[in-house]
Amino acid sequence: KGTTGYQGPTGATGRTGNTGPQGQKGQKGEPGNTADSCQWTPWSPWSIGRCSRTCGNRTRLDTRTRRYTHCVSGAATERRTMACFIKPCTYCEWSNWGPWVIFERCNPISCHKPAHRERIELSKTSGSSTKCAGSSIETKGVNCDDSRYCYKK
Repeated sequence: KGTTGYQGPTGATGRTGNTGPQGQKGQKGEPGNTADSCQWTPWSPWSIGRCSRTCGNRTRLDTRTRRYTHCVSGAATERRTMACFIKPCTYCEWSNWGPWVIFERCNPISCHKPAHRERIELSKTSGSSTKCAGSSIETKGVNCDDSRYCYKK
């Protein structure tokens, strides 16, 4: 659903005639012309405006024009505001962290190893940021004798 606003005519004078099949009949403007001979041209097709954002529910401003025929110069412009939707907006959210893992065989002589865990970016249609803050990898040192962190080859 949209709203329309009518603007015009510019440069035309006189009185408005009755509405006819060719559109609103024009106004007497020049000597010797009758209201019936001064008619509006048909409305142009709507010129579709750009959506106010690239995603989500937004609005656009469409316009169309029409002109007087030979006897009076001037034009009218009609505007309408329409809802538009291009695609859902996507926002970033992290998945839960995966398990801590040591990617080396545990060695009792070297009892402290780096371990890491990962998470991935998920796209959502609601949220506040398009870029996930933070890192997808987290690293810490673990004791090698804690078997829950060891990757078994």
